[in-house]
Amino acid sequence: MTDSALVFASQGERVSLLPLGGSLARTRAEEPLETRIHYQRGSDPAQWIQDIPCFGRVRSSEVWPGIDLVVYGNGRRAEYDLIVAPGAEVALARFELASDHALALSTEGALTSRDGSLVLCPPIAYQLVDGERSLVEARFLLSGTTLAFELGAYDRSRELVIDPMWLYANLIGGTGRDMAWDIATDSQGTSWVCGETFQAATSADAFVAKINPTGTQLVWMTVLAGSGNENAFAIALEPSTGITFIAGATSSNNFPGVSAAVFDSSFGGVGDAFVAKLNSNGTVNRATYLGGNGDDAAQGLALETTTLTPFVTGFTTTSGMGFPTTVGALDRSHNGLRDVFVTKLDGTLSSVATSTLIGNAGDDLGSDIQLVGGTLPVVCGTTSSATFPGANNANLNGLGGNDVFVLRLNAMFGTISNARRVGGTGDDRANGLTIDSQGTPFVVGFTNTTNLATVNAFQPSHGGAYDALIFGLNASMQAVLFLTYCGGSGNDAASDALLDGAGRLILTGNTDSTSPSFRTVSPLQAQNAGMFDGWLAHIFTATPSSLRFSTFFGTSGHDTGFGLGLDGVGFVYIGGYAGASFAPSTSVAEFDQTFAGGSFDALALRVSLN
Repeated sequence: MTDSALVFASQGERVSLLPLGGSLARTRAEEPLETRIHYQRGSDPAQWIQDIPCFGRVRSSEVWPGIDLVVYGNGRRAEYDLIVAPGAEVALARFELASDHALALSTEGALTSRDGSLVLCPPIAYQLVDGERSLVEARFLLSGTTLAFELGAYDRSRELVIDPMWLYANLIGGTGRDMAWDIATDSQGTSWVCGETFQAATSADAFVAKINPTGTQLVWMTVLAGSGNENAFAIALEPSTGITFIAGATSSNNFPGVSAAVFDSSFGGVGDAFVAKLNSNGTVNRATYLGGNGDDAAQGLALETTTLTPFVTGFTTTSGMGFPTTVGALDRSHNGLRDVFVTKLDGTLSSVATSTLIGNAGDDLGSDIQLVGGTLPVVCGTTSSATFPGANNANLNGLGGNDVFVLRLNAMFGTISNARRVGGTGDDRANGLTIDSQGTPFVVGFTNTTNLATVNAFQPSHGGAYDALIFGLNASMQAVLFLTYCGGSGNDAASDALLDGAGRLILTGNTDSTSPSFRTVSPLQAQNAGMFDGWLAHIFTATPSSLRFSTFFGTSGHDTGFGLGLDGVGFVYIGGYAGASFAPSTSVAEFDQTFAGGSFDALALRVSLN
């Protein structure tokens, strides 16, 4: 609602309703919501727009004499009501329609836009009589671009409500590209999702959103934007306070939260990694760049929650000794195309405590990081180097184009305590990592190698073009507990992994395979619904490994699960993206199930594992 019109927009269609002979000057917000929005654009806090309140409805009083206009959301619809006081003249309520394209009344009496993406349903009118709705016959009148209402007989001594409904897909999210890359969850089921939103024509912005445990309320959302591109790839949570850290990549020289008080306040090179700390209400506490003169990006993040110490991993192309490393580190000089970096910052982001590079002459990047005892980082990633530091380079099947690595560093990042290289003659890559309390690593990714030496596998044979790759090692990384393919006749990948309280592995990813080639067990969705669907699996890791549960989830579009969270009562939470609207659920309520257009919408999904 503007100061002069109601404006509805969806997927390129825009329609304005201007009250003829009326005024929206007496407008107020009603029904305050918990939700808050923060737009933190650029490094100057004076330019930030923070703590924007949200409301359940907006009322314009006396738009015409005795007629109020109320606008509100109703599930997947936007609605407005005309509240006609006793004795008021309904004939006064008229709108001038402004649209780039012609509008028309359908045979059913609905006002429709060019492609049907905006539909104003035939009005419903009623009066309350003894607490019950008494319907009044109503229809639109359209003369040129003037919209009015025609009513049947009604009791003019009672209040009358005229209720048209706009069906449109733009309640949450935007018409650009919105993707959730990671998710964190507390024991009560509150979720924090991070990712990117691409609403402007030229750049992406990072976002973080907090969602209540039932999924019915967006508590707050923060957009972090500079003059370039921002992507938030990883999130970590301190659950008792709600403080979050995010890590990712930026090409902006004015990233929000960066100041002289942080470790690195100067942008350098093609792109820098960033780490940002957010307060419990979603506002940015501070942020730092992390990089040198090349292209640097953080892809994995872990948090020591007692001291709020963030550990990050990713990749750098910064040459020489330009990437920040510390004395005594394993490697302080750049080696090949891209090198892995592992960096520990202090909780205020004002200094680097420990940092090292890892790599050789090929292309090496870190994908995910976890902590043993809060201090010892375990890192997984992908390498094309013929020899990778610390690893058994005569791996399970010999070198291919890319192989998976997993390693553990000592506390000063000066020594690789344990390492393993896993791969074959094809393309093998790591996406996600989880560990148990002893540091036993479980790694997930994807592979097109057809002859991996599987061990205790629930799927010992390669299924299609690419399969998900899943394996577990013992804590010393010298023994393979299990190694299995997971996939059908198409392309399949695993993106993230978690362990539940019983030591069973939870996985998510995406697939364009269909059942039965992609194996499902007690599925919530038995078949692939579109081009790519997300998938969720629950695996017994005892030897041999086996599937406890496996399901597709998705729409008719392109859908993916990227990040996983787990609460204390058996619900798993998935962050990812969807390419179309999810079918309305009959068992739960969501604050938004409707696809808003563009390429993708960010997705947060909760599934019970019980």
